[in-house]
Amino acid sequence: MAFDPETVNSYELGWKGSALGRRLNWALAGFYADYKDVQIPASVPCTVLLGGVPIKSFCGLTSNAGKAAFKGVEFEGSLRAGENLIAPGDRFTISTSVGYLDAKFKEFRSVVAFEPDGTPIAPAEERDVSDFRKVQNTPKWTLSGTLDYDVPVGTGQVNFNTTVSYRSASQQFEIAIPGLDQGGFALWDANIVWRAPGNRWTLGLHGKNLLDKQYILGGYNFYNQNPYTGQFILPNGQPGYSSAVGLEGVLTAFYGNPRQVFVSAGMKF
Repeated sequence: MAFDPETVNSYELGWKGSALGRRLNWALAGFYADYKDVQIPASVPCTVLLGGVPIKSFCGLTSNAGKAAFKGVEFEGSLRAGENLIAPGDRFTISTSVGYLDAKFKEFRSVVAFEPDGTPIAPAEERDVSDFRKVQNTPKWTLSGTLDYDVPVGTGQVNFNTTVSYRSASQQFEIAIPGLDQGGFALWDANIVWRAPGNRWTLGLHGKNLLDKQYILGGYNFYNQNPYTGQFILPNGQPGYSSAVGLEGVLTAFYGNPRQVFVSAGMKF
């Protein structure tokens, strides 16, 4: 297996600032990246010899798709919204981040054996299918917001914080895969942490994914697909389910952690 190195020319322009006596802080950045010979890792159906017997399996493969362009904007900001609100020495902070990413293939060379309507192509030929491909795992929008409250308690300090984060829809691979691609979703986390003087001791209660959201992190697909639409197809190109490996098709998804509630303890030596 041989493939060319991936190259990129990237440009970024940013601005960091503060106001209100540094109670309000922000960072804004815009970027553009121009990729050539984009490397595409994949697992593809293949035939291997086992004791001289051909066996259908799947193999790791890296290929060069062509060209891609990434452009976007990122913003981070924090506001110290209040002090001495409920108790002397307490502090309330609001922070947020927003990211926008427009990632597109400008060229994606691939060998296809079917037309978009499922009509077979004989022999198969190489075409530019960039209009039917998306950059994997690149949501257009990412957002998060955090509320943080810190208050002295006795000789120590207690911190309460909660974060909601959001990712818009994305594809696991360059071609759409029904049942595997992840729609937009939000996660809610929260923490309560007590710190002893000098931070020598800490004790915390933590909650992750408190709404028990089910979301897909990755997976594998070994059903035959229309190379344009991603629709599952039969060997003749018509809609249906047919295995690309073995007698039965495989569509496996790996999910993120469910709701978790746990405690933590720490000590500095």
